[in-house]
Amino acid sequence: MFRAFRRQSVVIASLLVAPLILAAQRRPNEEMRPSTIPTDSTVYSRLRWRHVGPEGNRVTSVTGVSGDPNVYYAGAASGGIFKTTDGGIHWKAIADSLPVSSIGSLAVAPSDPNVVWAGTGEPFIRSNISLGWGTWKSTDAGKHWERAGLENTGRISRIVIDPKDPDRVYVASLGRAYGPQPERGIFRTTDGGKTWTKVLFVNDSTGASDLIMDPSNPRVLFAGMWQIEVHTWGRTSGGKGSGIWTSRDGGTTWARITDHGLPKLTIGKVGLGMSAANPNRIYALIETGDGVPRANGDSTSAGRLFRSDDGGMNWALVSSDRQMAGRTHYYNRFGVTPDNANEAYFLSAAMRTRRISSRPRGPRRSTAARRSSIHPTPRSLAGITTTSGSIPPMATGWPSDTTAASPSRPTALARGCRCNCPSRRCITSRSTTASRTTFTATVRTDPRRCARAIRARVS
Repeated sequence: MFRAFRRQSVVIASLLVAPLILAAQRRPNEEMRPSTIPTDSTVYSRLRWRHVGPEGNRVTSVTGVSGDPNVYYAGAASGGIFKTTDGGIHWKAIADSLPVSSIGSLAVAPSDPNVVWAGTGEPFIRSNISLGWGTWKSTDAGKHWERAGLENTGRISRIVIDPKDPDRVYVASLGRAYGPQPERGIFRTTDGGKTWTKVLFVNDSTGASDLIMDPSNPRVLFAGMWQIEVHTWGRTSGGKGSGIWTSRDGGTTWARITDHGLPKLTIGKVGLGMSAANPNRIYALIETGDGVPRANGDSTSAGRLFRSDDGGMNWALVSSDRQMAGRTHYYNRFGVTPDNANEAYFLSAAMRTRRISSRPRGPRRSTAARRSSIHPTPRSLAGITTTSGSIPPMATGWPSDTTAASPSRPTALARGCRCNCPSRRCITSRSTTASRTTFTATVRTDPRRCARAIRARVS
């Protein structure tokens, strides 16, 4: 009788537990279903960009660890490499032992987060920036570094790592850019940096300004090549060497992409972007000249952002907005979100996000269907900006005399206007309520180039 009772208890317990097991098995699939909860737009409207560090000079490159939202690496123009393991709250210098401090590109191996590559030499050029000393590699997440070759490249603009093989790496070398040299173009290693092969070389005056890899097929590569020469008295950007190249066999052979919707006249710097959501869609941010004749009288093409929806075979102009590129030798860099091929972020004097229309536009029509400007980041502010909820706009980088302005001295605010655009003028306005007086100073120039507002509150 006792055994019968025990068997019945086991059966009853099994019946009670079975629904819980089945529910647990179903739960992961249910969590992946799209949420039906309506989105409250007011919540997102409270998000503001804030400075999270590291303090120092310009941050030229940032990379993270896939699957870990707390780990990031940041490379400075002449300040080495920093790492955070708590989402940007604290930063630690991890490359002070290196004999070079100018960082051009950083990359973490997707298949092994302990493997970190650093390319030295700032590629965002002017006449007085620091040169690099090749590539360096860490196999313990930045604790120790070892030399990995390409010492004479000068400036490395991008590093791309095979998603399945951390020893297969591609490096885009811009070169020193002060004159002709052979160490320019795209280099490839298959043994973790012990040996390198120069797989794409256009000429000794042309370097690589950008490099991207198809997220779904690492054998497909696109390279942006830039003919550039810098002197203390100026720079010569553009030439026959500038253009877009592609490889379909892992970099062994390359073909130049011409015509089919791309500018036909001489171009300069090229930036490239691609999304895992749609690898057939490639973006190219191209320095064209905007139709303005060169100093020697040569004509230039118009347009800035071009797009291909068939893997680079055909292209169409989608925007002529000059703000997306800014001063091209400084900027002309952007990224496409991995889960939305229509959304891209452009790094310029003021960071911008753009939702790109699915229909290409002609050169004389309006640009994107939807466009929103994010808080401009003061140029005096070094480091990285992120978004965080319920945090007011940061005052760091605003002029110190702004807070001391008074109702009788709006000119103090005018002196605080800071803008690097030529032909600037500062407009001040005043509004008074029962509790306070507020002056607003706005820098006005060509609206396509710059507009920044600085506010001060006076009791």
